[in-house]
Amino acid sequence: MATAALLLILTACGSDDALAIDIEDCEGPPQVTVNDSGAEPRELMELSPTAGHSAGLDVAITTGVSARRDGEDVPLEAPPTMRFGIELVIENVTDDEIEMSFVYDDAELGGDLPMDDMLESITGTSGFITTTRSGAFVDGGFMTEEMDPLLVSMVEQLDQQMVDMTVPFPEEPVGVGAEWQVVSSVDGGGVTFCNKASYVLTDFDGDAYQLDTEITQQAIPTTQGSDTGIDVVGGSGSFTGQSAGTLSLPIAVSGTSNGTTSVEMKLGYDETETTHEYETAVEMEIAPRS
Repeated sequence: MATAALLLILTACGSDDALAIDIEDCEGPPQVTVNDSGAEPRELMELSPTAGHSAGLDVAITTGVSARRDGEDVPLEAPPTMRFGIELVIENVTDDEIEMSFVYDDAELGGDLPMDDMLESITGTSGFITTTRSGAFVDGGFMTEEMDPLLVSMVEQLDQQMVDMTVPFPEEPVGVGAEWQVVSSVDGGGVTFCNKASYVLTDFDGDAYQLDTEITQQAIPTTQGSDTGIDVVGGSGSFTGQSAGTLSLPIAVSGTSNGTTSVEMKLGYDETETTHEYETAVEMEIAPRS
C-alpha cells in the first residue's frame, strides 16, 4: 500500500482507546443503542426526503502527518488542504430505503502541487449512497469504470468520507438531550476499523437537527498475503465534532470535526519485514452552498 493511499484512509477515520470497543459488536449491520431518550416532546427522527431534491456542499480537509519506520522518524511534508464540491440528488424513496446520487463537481488542493492535476480529474466523478429511512448506511460506491487506477484508490477513500456523513437515528422517539451510540465496521484500502459513534441531540425542531459527535475506532488486526505482505498490527486515536442537517436529506449538510489517529503496520518484502507507524491529525469542515 502506498503511503499516500494510507494517509487518505486515515483522513476518513477517527479512533480512540479511551472507550472500550468489542470488535465482535462490529459484525453485521450497524447497531443503534439509545442511552437517553431526551426531553419531552419526543419525536421519531425518520428521514422524509422527496425524490428529485438536490443540495450542494463544500468540504475542506486539512491534515498533519508524521511517520516512523522501524522506530526512526521519516520526514513527510504535510498534505495541503483539499477542497471538494459535491452535488447531491435524491433519486428514489421507498418505505424502507433512500437512494441518493452524488457527483464531485469541483476539487482542488491548496498550493501549486503536481498532485493538483490528478485531484482536479476527480471533477465529474459520481457515485451513490443508499440508507434506511432512519439514516443507517446500506450501500454505496463510486462509478470507477475506465478510471485511472491511481485515481480509483483516492476516490475509494472519498467514498468513505461520504459514508461518514450519514447519521443513523434511533428507531424510537427522542427529544433534545437524547444520547445514542452506533457501532459499525469501516473499511478502507484493506484496513478495517471497528467504529463506535456517540451522538447527543443538542437541538431539534421536528425537521432541523444539531448534533455533538464523538467517534472512537479500533483497527482490527489483519494479515494480507501476497508477494508483499501487509500486517495491520493496530490503531487508535480520537475524533470529536458537531454536525447539522434536516430530515429532508440523509447526510449532514454542515459541521466541523477534528481529531488524531494512528496506525501500526508491518510490511514484508523479499524476506525483509519493516514496522511502519503513521499518525495523522485531521480537521474537516462541511458547509452548504449559499
